[in-house]
Amino acid sequence: MNYVFNISFLGYRLVSCSSGKVGHTTRSFLLLLMVLVAAGTGHGQFLQVHRINALNLQFTTDSFAPSNAIGTSIGSAARSSIQGLISTEISTGSISLLFEMPGLTDLTGTNQASMQIGVVNAVPVIQAGNPATYSGTSDLDWWYKPNAGELDGNGVPKNQVSGSITSSVLQAGPGPVTMVPNPISQTGQLAMSGVDFTANIGSSSHPLISSNGYPPGHLPSENIDTALVSFASMGGGEIKGNVSAASLASTPVPSILFSTDQGYTASNSMLDVFVGGATTLSGLVRIISAVQPDQSDPGMPVAGAGPPYTFFADPTTKAVDVCVDKNNDTVDLTTALNSAAYSVYFTFTTDRVIAVPPPSITLSLSSQWNLLSVPLVVGNFATHSVFPAAVSGAFAYEGGYVQKDTLSYGIGYWLRFPAPASDKLIGDSITTDNIPVSAGWNLIGSISAPIAVTTIQSNPPGLITSNFFGYSGGYVISDSIRPGEGYWVKVTGTGSLILNAYTQASAMKSAATGRIRIIPTSDLPPPPPGDVTSDAKLQTPHTYALGENFPNPFNPSTTIGYELPEESRVTLTVTNILGQVVQILHDGIEPAGYRHVEWNASHIASGLYFYRLEAVSVTDPGRIFVGVKKMLLLK
Repeated sequence: MNYVFNISFLGYRLVSCSSGKVGHTTRSFLLLLMVLVAAGTGHGQFLQVHRINALNLQFTTDSFAPSNAIGTSIGSAARSSIQGLISTEISTGSISLLFEMPGLTDLTGTNQASMQIGVVNAVPVIQAGNPATYSGTSDLDWWYKPNAGELDGNGVPKNQVSGSITSSVLQAGPGPVTMVPNPISQTGQLAMSGVDFTANIGSSSHPLISSNGYPPGHLPSENIDTALVSFASMGGGEIKGNVSAASLASTPVPSILFSTDQGYTASNSMLDVFVGGATTLSGLVRIISAVQPDQSDPGMPVAGAGPPYTFFADPTTKAVDVCVDKNNDTVDLTTALNSAAYSVYFTFTTDRVIAVPPPSITLSLSSQWNLLSVPLVVGNFATHSVFPAAVSGAFAYEGGYVQKDTLSYGIGYWLRFPAPASDKLIGDSITTDNIPVSAGWNLIGSISAPIAVTTIQSNPPGLITSNFFGYSGGYVISDSIRPGEGYWVKVTGTGSLILNAYTQASAMKSAATGRIRIIPTSDLPPPPPGDVTSDAKLQTPHTYALGENFPNPFNPSTTIGYELPEESRVTLTVTNILGQVVQILHDGIEPAGYRHVEWNASHIASGLYFYRLEAVSVTDPGRIFVGVKKMLLLK
C-alpha cells in the first residue's frame, strides 16, 4: 500500500515526505482565516493570510452596527475587565480573525470587484528552539495552523462569504463565524450568523522570508516572486453579527459568577446570565444587565409566531426554561434557542501571517480487503467519514472480529473496497502513541510518520513479539510501520507498544532493554473477516505446514500454528520426551486455511516437549502430512 504525506504552505506544494514536524494538537483555537489568493508566480498560488491582532468588543452602536444587544447590556464597571480578557486571548494566539479571498488578483488591495472569503480556526505554530518570540500582537508573517475540521478535502475553508475591495476598502458578508474560545467568557464557542465586516486596507510590503527555517517568514523553498507586493495590514475594521441564543446556552458561566451570592452554579450558562442579569463584587466589578433577544437567526426555523422572543429564567435555578413569542404564546424552547439571537459588534486590526495547512496523508486502497488505520487526528472518526468508499464495516480484533462504527487511532481495521481507490485524510499529526496489547494476536495502527519496527519500545520493557505482518492480497512481513496501514503482531503478554516518530535506532542502542524483542515465527495471523468461503479462497495455503510455537521457551502458554491447503482431518498432540501423550490439542475435521491453537501448560512440569501434527485430506485420504517440533517449558 502506498501513502503520501503532504505539507503545504500558502498553496505551494512544498514537501512530499514521510514525517511531520507539528505534533498532535489537542485544542483548537480561533482563527478567522483571511487568505488572499493571487495569480500564480510560476511555482503556485500565493495566499495572503491576515490574523486579527486586536479585537475590541464595542459597547455602543453606530451607523455600521445600529443593533448591539450584547455590548450595550454590559455595564461600564465590567467593560475594562472583559476587554482585558479578550486582549489576553489575542496575545496568546487563542483568538484571531481573518479573511480568505480566493480570486483576489491585486494583492495591494487597490480594487477587486468580488471574491469569496473563507473562515477557519487555527493555532500559532511555535516550534521548540525557535529564536524568535511570538507576541500575538504584531508578528508579520508568523505561521498558523488551521483547524482540519473546518477545511474540506482540498484544504479550503468550508465557511465562505462574498466580499469585495474597492479603493482599498474591504466589504464582506453576510455569513457565519464561530469564535473558539468564546471572547465573552473564554470558554465554549460563540456561533454568529449574518456576520458583516468592513476594513481599510493598510500599507503594502514584500512578504518576509525565513532565514533559519523557523517563523516568522516564508520558507525559501517557496520561491516567492521577489517583485510580489501585498498589503501588510488592515485597520479600522468592524464586525457585526448575531450570536445564537443556543451557543450562549451551551457556554458555561465563569466561576467568578457562581463563587459569589449571585445564585449561579456550574450548571448555568451565559444565556442564563444575560437573561437573569448579575452584579458581582469580587476584586473586579462586573455588571451584566438583563437583555432579551433582539435578532433572529435567518438560517433557522421560526419558533411559533416569530420574534421578538422573550426568555424567562427559573428564579431558583436561574436557568432559562420558558420562551414566549411576539403574541406572548409559549413556544418550544429548543426551537426558540436556535432561532433567537443577540446582536454583537466588534472592531479589529490585523497583520499578515502564513497559513500552514494541517498534514494530509493519501492512502492507495486495493480492491477487496485492506488492513488500515487512522494516522491523524481527523475531525470526524466515524467509519463512513474516514473511509467513505468502503463497502464493508470496519472490523477490529478483540480476540475475535468486532465491527466498529467509530474508529480510533492506534488500532488496525479490516475494510473492504469494491475497486482500487485513494483516500485523502487531513488532520493533526500523531507523533507518538502507546498502543495497548494483550497476549496473542493484536491488530495495531500507525502514527503520522513511518518508523522501523526495531525502534518500537514496550511497557513493560522487552515484550516478546512476532514479526509485524502487513497485508497486500496476503500476509507479508514488514520492517516498518507506515502511516495509514494496519499490522498484525503477536505478543507474549499484556502491556503496550510505544511508537515514536523521533526515536532513532542509533539512540536506542544504549536502551536496548526498552525495545521489544522480535522472535520470528511461521505462525500467521487470522484471515480477514466476513464470508468463510471467500476468505478461504483469499487465504488458502498451498501446502501443509507446521509452524514454530510462539513463544519458545514459554511459561505457561504458547501458540502453535499450522497450515491446511484443503479440508483435512487433524490430530494435534503434545508428548513428553518418553513419547507419552501429555495432551490432545485438536482432533477433528477442519477447513483449509491458517490455523492456530493455544496450549496452556500451567498444570505441566517444566521440561522439553514435542508437538505432533497429523493431517489427512478429506477428499484425498492418500494425502497425509506428519510434522513434529519441540518446545521448552520453563517455570
